[in-house]
Formats: sequence, C-alpha cells, structure tokens
Amino acid sequence: ASCGEYSPALKLFVDMKADRIKCDVVTCNTLLSAFANGGKSDLVLAMWNDMCGKGNGEYITARDNIKPDVVTVTSVIGCLEKFRDQENYEEEIDSIFRDAVQLQILFPKDTMDTQFEIDLSGMSLPIARAAVRYVICKIVEEEKTQDLNLITGIGRSHLNDTALREFVQDILRTDFDPPLK
Repeated sequence: ASCGEYSPALKLFVDMKADRIKCDVVTCNTLLSAFANGGKSDLVLAMWNDMCGKGNGEYITARDNIKPDVVTVTSVIGCLEKFRDQENYEEEIDSIFRDAVQLQILFPKDTMDTQFEIDLSGMSLPIARAAVRYVICKIVEEEKTQDLNLITGIGRSHLNDTALREFVQDILRTDFDPPLK
C-alpha cells in the first residue's frame, strides 16, 4: 500500500472476500492507501462512497457493515488534496468532510468543539483545510454571524515546516471570495 501497488492490493482484497475472510476497516484503509499512493483518486472516491453506503457496492456492501473512521477520512482527503489541479476537487473534499461530520467521525456531538470554536491543532493540513471550509460555509449557509475561534496550537507541521496558523490564514485568503481576514 505504501508503495502505491494498488493492483496486487486490490487482488488480495478481492481474494479475501471470495474466500469469505471478513474484511474490516483496517483492511479497507490499507486498500485506500494503496489507491491513494498509486494516484487512483477515482478508486479512492468509489471506495469512500461504498463505505458510506452511497456507492454501487463494488468494494464494500451494507452487508459488510464496514464504516469509515478518522484514518479513512484522512486518507481520502489527503489523496484528493494531492490532485488539487483536478476539476471539482474542492467540492469532492467538501462532500467527504460533510459525510464525515454526518457520520460523527469528525466533530462528534460529544466533542468540546462548538460551531464557533473549533480545535484544528491535531489535524493534518488537508483535514484542517476541509474543516475551515466546512465551518465557514456552514456559518454562511445558516446566516449566523459570531466571532469564530479556530484553535491552531503552536508549532509547525513536521512534513513541510508550515505553521498551522499561517496555513489557516492562507486558506481564509485563498479559498473564499471575497477573501476573509
């Protein structure tokens, strides 16, 4: 999976199901990782939709009863973020994030986050981008105006030396029209 060898990974997955070996969310996340690392965003989306009960059941059916988790969401959004130049990628990411909130994978009802105070500090940069877009769009959609606190913590991403605070500021400037300050 980490090498992007999605064809052998898919064959193993199909063979497991044919041999009636029960797949779980870890198995699915591994296959998603193989698809993502192999640059197969279309397969990633198809599998996500199957896991959410919105697909054609090519990979996962309701009978399998495998639900996505935070690792699944991170893999799917991270994969799509790699293909930022593809048409409709933002809409796809926004849709996935909405699904994750609806399934209570992200922003569960028992969280300390509120609609106007969101802790982004433990999120990967792609998930933080999706979270900011989700929160801002939700506030605009519901026409509720209030101070919004986005908690970013301190430090820098170990991957690209980007501070989450500056990353969020950039999102507010670039992802919205007019830019937000």
